[in-house]
Amino acid sequence: MSTRRLKCVLGVAVCVAGALGGCSATDNSPEGIRYNLTPELQTMWQRPVDVGNQVSVTYDENIRMFWEDLHRGALVDRPTHLSKYPSPY
Repeated sequence: MSTRRLKCVLGVAVCVAGALGGCSATDNSPEGIRYNLTPELQTMWQRPVDVGNQVSVTYDENIRMFWEDLHRGALVDRPTHLSKYPSPY
């Protein structure tokens, strides 16, 4: 058998083996590709890291707004207007 014919037979054997077994996916477990097509995303466009950052920013803003509302409700958010000295407010 010549070298050229041997290379051709081996090439065909590799192609057939790849076609028969290379693309078969029978994994239907929750870890499989069919369960989660985009494992790097948690929402429609955010990764888990981005969601954690958004939650942290939202929590921080809510706490700061709570204290601001508390100061406004207690009337300590600006100096009194009864003073005879000028005030920037």
